[in-house]
Amino acid sequence: MTERDQVKGELANEYDEHKDTCAKLLAARNEVARLEAELETLRAGSLTAYLQRQEDWSSQTFGQGLRTRGIIEHIKKELAEVLANPHDLSEWVDVVILALDGYWRHGGVPETIMDALNAKQEKNFSRFYPKPESEDVPSEHIRTEKSELETLLGNKNRPQDWRLKSMRQVKPKSIVRGIGP
Repeated sequence: MTERDQVKGELANEYDEHKDTCAKLLAARNEVARLEAELETLRAGSLTAYLQRQEDWSSQTFGQGLRTRGIIEHIKKELAEVLANPHDLSEWVDVVILALDGYWRHGGVPETIMDALNAKQEKNFSRFYPKPESEDVPSEHIRTEKSELETLLGNKNRPQDWRLKSMRQVKPKSIVRGIGP
């Protein structure tokens, strides 16, 4: 056997070892992706299943109508209970349940609730919000085009957690990006 044949054989063996390792890594990567997708489905599925059960119960108990005013009035009562005892998490859950009831009664379907929540979250993250004056004052997003505000600010590439320290030339109060509903 020549030296060339020996080197060729060693390279072939090395290639086979690396090929097996690469195949195992690829299989592991695919399995991780499959498990992540399955986990996401389970997470979304649990909310989907919950919303379907809630819709079935609510329509049987309260009827099929939109119930817009009734739901809003009930939410107001629940919010009063939250104000009276903000650490009672069950009162916050009551508000969520009523909001979800309004969601399906006005055309939302259980299979799209996570998509709707994620889309709204992304929209909120991309907005600009004034720095809250106090914890008892609502902080609504600034109603201007994002690009307009970024142009005024002079930088379109600010990080997600960017906070403006001084905005006297644009607004008298500080502006915070991506905070608040």
